[in-house]
Amino acid sequence: MTACGPGPPGHGPGAAARPAAVSDAGWPSFGGTPDNTRYSPLRQVSAANVARLGVAWTREEGFGQTTWESYPIVTGGTMYLTTSTNAVWALDAATGAMRWSYTPAPHVNFFGSTSGGATFPANRGVAVAGGMVYELTFDCRLIALDARTGKPRWQVTVADPAQGYYETTAPATWDGLVFAGNSGGDSGARGFIAAYDGQTGRPVWRTYTVPAPGHDWVPATGRHGGGAVWMPPVVDTATGILYAATGNPSPDFVGEIRPGADPDTDGILALDARTGRVTWFTSLVGHDVSDYDAASPPVLFRTVSAGNRVDAVGEAGKSGLFALLDPATGRPLHAPARFVTIGTAAGVTCPGELGGSNYSPVGYDPGPRLAFVSGINYCGDYTRDAPTAVATHPAGSPDLGGDVEPAQDTAAGTFTAIDVTTGMIRWQRAMPAPMLGGATVAGGLVFAGSVNGLLYGFDTSTGAIRWQRDLGAGLGSAPVVYAIGGREYLAVVSGGAAIAAIDHLGPVGGRLYAFTLR
Repeated sequence: MTACGPGPPGHGPGAAARPAAVSDAGWPSFGGTPDNTRYSPLRQVSAANVARLGVAWTREEGFGQTTWESYPIVTGGTMYLTTSTNAVWALDAATGAMRWSYTPAPHVNFFGSTSGGATFPANRGVAVAGGMVYELTFDCRLIALDARTGKPRWQVTVADPAQGYYETTAPATWDGLVFAGNSGGDSGARGFIAAYDGQTGRPVWRTYTVPAPGHDWVPATGRHGGGAVWMPPVVDTATGILYAATGNPSPDFVGEIRPGADPDTDGILALDARTGRVTWFTSLVGHDVSDYDAASPPVLFRTVSAGNRVDAVGEAGKSGLFALLDPATGRPLHAPARFVTIGTAAGVTCPGELGGSNYSPVGYDPGPRLAFVSGINYCGDYTRDAPTAVATHPAGSPDLGGDVEPAQDTAAGTFTAIDVTTGMIRWQRAMPAPMLGGATVAGGLVFAGSVNGLLYGFDTSTGAIRWQRDLGAGLGSAPVVYAIGGREYLAVVSGGAAIAAIDHLGPVGGRLYAFTLR
């Protein structure tokens, strides 16, 4: 760990104009706010002074780490995050000093799942609530640690890796419950969202996102399904309704053996957070043969338009479309906004399976009522197998039903501001590299990164780039904003991303940065 802070009083950059003190504030959940908006009211860093934003401290992840995608949590002055090998760290959020670390015991088996995910394992962070830190491990365990000491309190198995399941998502918490989704839909694993008692680990309920084999649209022959829940759900604290985004059906690219709309995949699922009872489901794709997961986590928007209260649940899909739905019924509020190139020509489909918004969380500024979407212009050349070749797919093995190759040598990105009261694009910037990891809003700025290693600070009103920094490795997660001791910090993991490593879209590495005004 290296540290570089401001010089002694009256010395060093910015000594003549010290930043105004702010109240201590954390980043207590994955999305920063209960609505998952990634919005901070802190304004010490602004468009007027962001040029003075410099490195406060850094910490290396360790040797050989290439897909660090963790989203930090900051509470009580401590930053909690995971490594790609499922270690949990608790750091002093002002200095980066290690307070404790935990390595799961027994050691995580990254090869128990035959899905292929172990080639580039990832972990997107922890949840913190009730004095506990919760982590989902790649080999499908939910572990609870004492937040003060890092000592394990309990652990439970949430799924069977032999059936193709693995875990990359962060858990979510609400009202004493811990919620776990799943990865593995591309292996035919049946998607689910499950709830556990936060103090004991006792299972409370489990709701599957797709029917069992042989029921409704899921074939009886072979192990197909999908509908993975790749990223954390969000709970409306007023109604107790949980919203989860679901992944693609499988086999991914062969639709003949699962005809129809394949309901409960590629969309938003609303259910009672206390019981798991489904309230509604809305598909955002229909009959998907392009691997168009609704992977980005849902966001709740609460605003006022023309004197009327407007509530919405939004999601930015791999399809390249941003949807806004009525949170009570699931009905679309507007036509979806297109934020990347969409279309099919000469066998090439845009976006391809790594395009659209991928898993990037949306950021939201409630002032101008803008949602900010990180986009990837990335097209795919699909080769699809005959239906007979995938009909008898065995449990746990990849269930793609073909292959897809990049349709271009390089990929580009977009960064888009969408008015949530109209569903219309307010502004959009074409970016030189895929934007991945998500967006965070504070001080009239929205921060987001790209797979080529650049972290940007955009003006929320105009999209003008007010600040940028080359971090040396691709951004696979979004920043967090917090304040300690009267100083505001912006922290982000720069560690590449699985899609950057797979298709050589950008540099990889592993370093955590914290910035503050200098």
